[in-house]
Amino acid sequence: MMRSLVLGSVLGGVIVFAWTAVSWMLLPWHSSHMKSFTDEAAVAQVIRDNTPSGGMFAIPGWPSGYDAMTQAQKDSCSAAMTQKMADGPYFYGVVWRGVKEDMGRSMGVSLLFDVLAALLVTMLVMRTGGMSWAGRVMFIVTVALAVCMIAIVPNWVWWHHPSGYVVVSMADVLIAWTLAGMVIARVAAPKRA
Repeated sequence: MMRSLVLGSVLGGVIVFAWTAVSWMLLPWHSSHMKSFTDEAAVAQVIRDNTPSGGMFAIPGWPSGYDAMTQAQKDSCSAAMTQKMADGPYFYGVVWRGVKEDMGRSMGVSLLFDVLAALLVTMLVMRTGGMSWAGRVMFIVTVALAVCMIAIVPNWVWWHHPSGYVVVSMADVLIAWTLAGMVIARVAAPKRA
């Protein structure tokens, strides 16, 4: 049982990591949805001048002191923000300040989380007594689809991520976990009583 758990975790995590590397480094489908500003230097300067620290930012953003406002003030503020969104531009993004990207560290952390995710999926698969190999693979793909619905689709609904980017992100997850699922379903088959 422990051997199956370890094999499923490590092999599944490595497969997900490998697919992700191929998907992001060799295929053009992620970068094709990323756009650039027409004057990146000017936009970068405005961001530097108007962000006191790194973090999540939106335009329109919540005004300072929003949490302490009365309900009437919040309603007025929400109406103003809705109008600003309609007038545009709408922006949602992350600002990093003074961060030096360490690709080796990022890849190591990503692999660790892929292995941990595969551990959880392997634990679930080991409880699917009576399912065939194909049934276990479909179980894993269904879990991956649920993750997409929980973690990716809300970004389309609430943050207006482009539909194409959402589809690519979901396909990325489903392909990764189908490939990993084929191996996990083989090595983590539940023991027959």
